[in-house]
Amino acid sequence: MWAQALDANVASHGIDVASLRNDDFETFFALRAKTLLGLIAKAMGKRINNLDSTDVVEAFGMSLE
Repeated sequence: MWAQALDANVASHGIDVASLRNDDFETFFALRAKTLLGLIAKAMGKRINNLDSTDVVEAFGMSLE
């Protein structure tokens, strides 16, 4: 029960619980970057360009779109 409450609390901060619990840093980091960039874009009211560029995919292992 407490694990579910902890997962919900962590997820409420935009953190991918599965990658965190699976000790998958690369996926955690990419998904966290994607979440934070989405929040920044929303706050600015503007789209962030080139989140699917070759450089981004090479650096994060996935598009951040």
